[in-house]
Order: sequence, then structure tokens, then C-alpha cells
Amino acid sequence: MITFCLICFIRRSSLLGTRVALTYSISSQVRSLSTFLEMEGYDRTPFSTLQLESFHRQVTQRLEQEKETVSQVMVRNAHFDV
Repeated sequence: MITFCLICFIRRSSLLGTRVALTYSISSQVRSLSTFLEMEGYDRTPFSTLQLESFHRQVTQRLEQEKETVSQVMVRNAHFDV
């Protein structure tokens, strides 16, 4: 019985360590990308699920805006090439 409990504890500790490492990795990536994109509010880690969802939403919106801008520039340039 003690051996089984010890094995469970080791597994749980291992999973917790993996989860903490993953959370740190995601947090550092979010912080780096938010700094690069000059987004405010992402300088303190770790991030909550709500903050990560908000970050994802903001990055997705920014990407769509950038795509639209590139599309408009390409259309304008196409008119000049004619």
C-alpha cells in the first residue's frame, strides 16, 4: 500500500512539474510576443486562462487587420503597375 501511494505521489509530482514547466513556457512566449507586438498588459506572469484567451483574441484580430492592410496595399500597387 505504501509503495502504491509513493508511486502515485511521484506520478502526480511529475505531472505537476510538467504542467508548471509548460505554463512557464507559454507565459514566456506570450510575454515575448506581446512585447514584440507592443501590446500592453502582458508583462506579469503567470497568466490566467482568461488572459490567455484575451491574448489569443487580440493577436487574431491584429493578424486580420494586418492581412487587410496588405491586401489594400497590393490592390493599390496593382493599379500603379497598369
